[in-house]
Amino acid sequence: MKKFFAELNETLFGWGSPHAMAVFRILFGLVHLANWAIIGQHFDYWYTEKGLVPSDIAMRFNGDAWRFNPLASTPDNLNLFWYGWMVLCALLVTVGLFTRVAAVFLALLTVAFHLRNPILLHGGDTLLRNMTILLALAPAGAAYSVDAWLRRKNGQPAITEVSVWPQRMMQFQLAVVYVTTVIQKSAGEKWRDGTATWFPPQLDEFNRFPVPAIFDQQPFVMISTYGTLVLELALGTLVFWRPARRYVVLGGLFLHAAIEYRFNIPLFAFTICACYVNYYNGDEVSRFLTQVRDRILVKHEKPA
Repeated sequence: MKKFFAELNETLFGWGSPHAMAVFRILFGLVHLANWAIIGQHFDYWYTEKGLVPSDIAMRFNGDAWRFNPLASTPDNLNLFWYGWMVLCALLVTVGLFTRVAAVFLALLTVAFHLRNPILLHGGDTLLRNMTILLALAPAGAAYSVDAWLRRKNGQPAITEVSVWPQRMMQFQLAVVYVTTVIQKSAGEKWRDGTATWFPPQLDEFNRFPVPAIFDQQPFVMISTYGTLVLELALGTLVFWRPARRYVVLGGLFLHAAIEYRFNIPLFAFTICACYVNYYNGDEVSRFLTQVRDRILVKHEKPA
């Protein structure tokens, strides 16, 4: 028993390579930039008093409980100022410059803007917010960053090991998303009788690209309904078993690629798939990137 708890403690709170969190930082920074660029096209609609959600409506939607909501009553021009800072922080996180400070401010501003207009949000936004908070706690600038380059330039040794508990928290957050989704879906009659995936395509406002009509008929509806439940359960449980991890992750990528293709849910698939890198250790990510680099170099190597 003592050995078990020692191994568990090492797994949860030990040290390891920073490369997985660094790649996640880059991917999530890009997701942030895309997200706020899309919303910024209609900034006046979403975050000003003359828009669709004035601050009093947002406050009523948030309820009476206290929340960190510094933008609740700020002038429109100040909201735009903080929006610019948030985009700048997302850019700094992506390139890894002043990474920890930029990530903290990005997390705080993301929470603030989400509370300024909660009506705009979907589940992907909630995951974006939660993962950004965890990213702010992680040593995400230790590799593949301007910060790391500056350390080497100044003659400081590279950071080869970091505490992995923030990455473990990201893994568990993603697992909780999938497991609770399965639990909630399983309580629904349409998921139990194998017809649930027929209904979303009937909502025209969500449809993006067409698919053959046969996929909205049985037995394909039943296969996609039960297949979704099985795959989402695996993404929250079986993915932690290393022999199955590759196949579960590939299944998840296929699932969300199909959702992204068919349904207009902005950046949902990119947000959740970017988190998959946290299922891998830093050494595994480093080896994979090295293999990709070597293959590219060999492919472009000129014959003697």
